[in-house]
Amino acid sequence: MKLLVSNVGSTSLKFKLFDMPEERVLCEAKIERVGSRDAAIMSYRSHLSGARFGAEGLCIPSYAEGIALFLEKLTGDETGVIKGVEEISAIGFKTVLSRGYYGVHELTDEVMENMREYLYIAPVHNAAYIEAIGQFRAVLPDVPMIGVFETAFHREIPLERALYSIPYEWYEKYGIRKMGYHGASHGYIAQQAAKLGRAERVISCHLGGSCSICAILDGKSVDNSFGFSLQTGVMHANRAGDIDPYIVPFLVSKGMELDDILHGLSKNGGLLGVSGVSNDLREVSAAAADGNVRELAAQEIWRFDRRGYLNQLDDRLLEDVLAIYRAAMNFESEAVLPNKLSERELISICNLMALDCTELIQTDLFSKRWEHDGAGKVMRLKLSYVMSQEEYKPARAECQALAEQLAYETEGMSDINRELYVYNYIIANCVYDRGGTHAFSPYGVFSGHSAKCDGFSKAMKWALDEMGIDCRCVSGAYIGRDDGHTWCTVRLGDNWYDVDVTADVSQSGQWQPVIRGAVNIASGWVRSQFEPDAGLDLVSVPEGADMSLSAHVLDGTFIYAGEDIASRFDALLSAYCSYGGSVCFQIESVEDYEYLKANMDWMLTGWFDRNLWGTWNYQTWYSDAYRTMTVSVSG
Repeated sequence: MKLLVSNVGSTSLKFKLFDMPEERVLCEAKIERVGSRDAAIMSYRSHLSGARFGAEGLCIPSYAEGIALFLEKLTGDETGVIKGVEEISAIGFKTVLSRGYYGVHELTDEVMENMREYLYIAPVHNAAYIEAIGQFRAVLPDVPMIGVFETAFHREIPLERALYSIPYEWYEKYGIRKMGYHGASHGYIAQQAAKLGRAERVISCHLGGSCSICAILDGKSVDNSFGFSLQTGVMHANRAGDIDPYIVPFLVSKGMELDDILHGLSKNGGLLGVSGVSNDLREVSAAAADGNVRELAAQEIWRFDRRGYLNQLDDRLLEDVLAIYRAAMNFESEAVLPNKLSERELISICNLMALDCTELIQTDLFSKRWEHDGAGKVMRLKLSYVMSQEEYKPARAECQALAEQLAYETEGMSDINRELYVYNYIIANCVYDRGGTHAFSPYGVFSGHSAKCDGFSKAMKWALDEMGIDCRCVSGAYIGRDDGHTWCTVRLGDNWYDVDVTADVSQSGQWQPVIRGAVNIASGWVRSQFEPDAGLDLVSVPEGADMSLSAHVLDGTFIYAGEDIASRFDALLSAYCSYGGSVCFQIESVEDYEYLKANMDWMLTGWFDRNLWGTWNYQTWYSDAYRTMTVSVSG
């Protein structure tokens, strides 16, 4: 039996065709920017043949055209997975709202009529589903249509959280309460969290054309950012989200019609309303790169809600962060600070921005000049730039393209393997740059393939951010020395692990024979050598964790204290170097490391005598700081 599942969004169409009961996916498709006459995007993939179709700039003014195009690809000679649409046995929809209906129901005439009754509450979504279901009914009149009404997941929200502070009779007479939506998404998250044994307390975020945040306790929804309608909550692509209710009568008093106000809130608000450019964050981001204030503001509303260190700042300091960010993105010579700051506060937030805002490749916020008022408070921050505004956009696009490429190449991998992939990409493609223009920037890594510790760490963060892996850059200094240093701390599972890319990057331009990093995910030893800056005292610096995910532990090249060092040394050399090659060891104890280092020549000579014939050469490299040694064997 062939089951087609259709997800109709306010600006998108998604499809998957399943072969049941095996639940085998036959094909999937996605159409974005429905409603556009020249900017719609479609992607289609057959899971049977591997055939793909992708196109941009399509004319898809309504759901009817999108559905027709999908059915064309579904049955086409090159892309098709079924001979005709009559093979489809049923169509399922993630529906939104129908008066009196919750959960799974066949979309009968009565159910559809009750969806129309709630058009006023969910004008965008119910109108889209009614249109899409009607189009499918016209093509497949005898095929059952099934709706899953997503408010069902939120029906158990306690009444004290579901009620508004309005006259109670409005709830009794009209049913006005917080409904909660995106139930299919949040319910799925709850199920997966339960499988992981993490169902007790979950925050679920649905981020797309519509956005919502749901609090889940023991697998049940206990609160949701949506309210009575889908126009509320956080900022959406086209919809305003939460606003002061008196904005509406105020605009009426200014002569605006109610329908025009509602249209503005539901169709021209949100990301589109603030930016004035698009409801698509990709286009807003591209426009913001040019420094336009409106696009920048819209981007900031999204971006700064999702920062690492910056999220921990109080509202007062965040105002100054935004002022500096706007000025930098607009290539202004100075940033006027809304609050008068102490020098310590300014230094701290500039350092945090330099670590957190990897896209600020046009300026170096570690270099700071400022102007005081008469009382010793900072009023203005002076800004300088290493590239022009015209150069910035393509440079940032180049960085973003490589980050996206790394994300694409690692799709389906575990988080640790994705992290290792990025780590190995950097050490394989970059050399250490002691004084280049972009040495402190991820642009130096992604474009020039050379940088210093700052650039390596920020490039890693940029790539991991694109993969959805929590990563923060940490600045500090070598313990007991004045030399500064920057590294990463990465969240894998429940723990944070320190990652120091710089230690494995070639210092001379010549390849160094290391295997998956001397200090990759080597938490304890990074913190034993480096101390985070006091400038991070405004935020919480994640602590490193244990060595269980160390690349050397995973490779088996970690030698534990108490092992038979000679036998372990022999076994690792035989595994990696019998026919020529290299191996990098990491030694747990100082005593074992010093023993191996002192006896290396003697032990290698013995190993050659036992395992190899002919003329062989070897080289060794040592890192006393990380207790690593690399042996390279060649014939």
